[in-house]
Amino acid sequence: MTISKLTLIGAVFLAVLWSTIPTSAARAACPASITASLNVFVSGQLSDLFFDNQCQYLYATNKTQNRIEVFSLQTRTLGTPITVGSQPTSIDASPDGQTLYVANSGENDISLVSVAQRVELRKRNIPFGPLHETPYSIAVAQNGTVLIGTTFTGTAAPGSGYDGYGNYVLQYNPATGPLTDTVVPRLTGPTGGTTVVKASGDRSVIGIAVGDNSFGTVDRYISASDTVGANNALEAYISSIALDQTGAVSLVNSGGYVLNASLNLSGRISSAGGAVAVDPSGATGYAVGNDAIDVLNLASFLKISTLTAPGADSAITISPDGTLLAVATSNGFEVIVAPQSVAPSLHIITYSTAQTQDQSFLRFYNAGNAAGTVNVTLADLNTGQKFSTWTSPSIPSGAAPQYSISVAEAAAAHPFVKPTYYMTTIQASFPGTFAHVLWRPGGGMLTNLSTCNSIIPAAPTRLVNVHSSLLDYGFPSSVNIVNTGAQAAAPTLGLYDAATGSKLGAATLAQIAAGGAQIISVDAIERAANFTPASVTDHYLNHYVVKLEGAFAGYLQHLLQNLQPGITTDMTTVCPLPH
Repeated sequence: MTISKLTLIGAVFLAVLWSTIPTSAARAACPASITASLNVFVSGQLSDLFFDNQCQYLYATNKTQNRIEVFSLQTRTLGTPITVGSQPTSIDASPDGQTLYVANSGENDISLVSVAQRVELRKRNIPFGPLHETPYSIAVAQNGTVLIGTTFTGTAAPGSGYDGYGNYVLQYNPATGPLTDTVVPRLTGPTGGTTVVKASGDRSVIGIAVGDNSFGTVDRYISASDTVGANNALEAYISSIALDQTGAVSLVNSGGYVLNASLNLSGRISSAGGAVAVDPSGATGYAVGNDAIDVLNLASFLKISTLTAPGADSAITISPDGTLLAVATSNGFEVIVAPQSVAPSLHIITYSTAQTQDQSFLRFYNAGNAAGTVNVTLADLNTGQKFSTWTSPSIPSGAAPQYSISVAEAAAAHPFVKPTYYMTTIQASFPGTFAHVLWRPGGGMLTNLSTCNSIIPAAPTRLVNVHSSLLDYGFPSSVNIVNTGAQAAAPTLGLYDAATGSKLGAATLAQIAAGGAQIISVDAIERAANFTPASVTDHYLNHYVVKLEGAFAGYLQHLLQNLQPGITTDMTTVCPLPH
């Protein structure tokens, strides 16, 4: 019996129909007795790991010893290894858990292993193409189809039409036997190309990552329809992919790409660039680096923590219940209790656009050294039902943009009935501050409604979203400067563009007596800085970030005059962004 080539151009066409679909084995919880890391010594080089559905055993491909290591999670001991083909690099199991499938990269075949008998039952040959490619990665779908990503070494004969090609996906279906299909390369790429395949937890989806190729294409094989659906070219060199339980979330490295069920980019996370795993819920990801594992929050796109894992380098997997990780190390493997990422967050009540009397606006200041984003989730105040999660555009370092709550509402995947108020959760990928501003259009009134989990120091030397003189028609801003020093001193205020974070100028003002204060309008500050907001032509310069600079000892206060009602509002209060 042989295995056919699977054609992959644009979409993948699978020409197999089968008469039986294997029954998926029930998934059990892992042993609760494992509460600390287990380091297991194994002679050889491990290239892939796999927890069985019952979480009783961990299997590992030993590439240099041509065998499968068998580790009991109950007794915490290694059993007799299972001899397979040459240089096994990847392992997966049938949906019923009774058969292991092993990709043998040192020869043109895969091994089928009986879980009950712990022996190799047979091998299935892969027909050599013009590149003499061999199996590299293997994954089994819910319907029983086995997908095999390949690799090769060397270069095809010049003029053969295959030079530089190496990324194939092959297909084998145990229920129907051999097939005939045309050998067609997926994409051009450097010699030595590899393609990685990985199944979701329920095996309804197999992710396909075309590696060692600058296109960085990701595809999804859908078990129920026997088709490859969405695809996305990340235009990056990628080497690893992992999916959650249902395939709704994929994590792709290198690059920390988080993709949704349509393979659209949800966000990116700066983390280690090695092998990856995703917990069943899709909330947490794990990325292997040198001697460490980064723990990633896949909703806020943040690296939450880093686990020390000496020797960790090449492969990682997660148990079916999401409680255990296993990572290959330089001298074997380590089993680790999987930490769950809980991104720090700020919770506030905001007004929806269902009512028009008051409108919520959110202001974010990036105090970090690099650009970042903010996630805003809107939920029902009483039930907690989530309506929408919005990710901001990239916010430059030093910038303080403002967004209407309507922007977050518009990000909802489905229409919903807007309540009067939202429970709003805010998560940021950078340090900084947040303010909740309420605008009452009918009364011409701006109010600061910022409520904080923790308090920013009460003597700020930086003010955000101070109005430029362009807004003097209805909401002019002034800055109160307080001298807390023992001597009179002249303060210097730096003016920064709140949209970009770039410095626009500086104003050195008149001396303020020790213990004294001075209230100065923004219009006067602009004149002292010899700057006019109208000189910025690519956007409306409505807001500044104002910083107290130099050796002046003191603090700032932002006072905003609402001209229509004749009320002055203190806009100074901001909340620290959770980070």
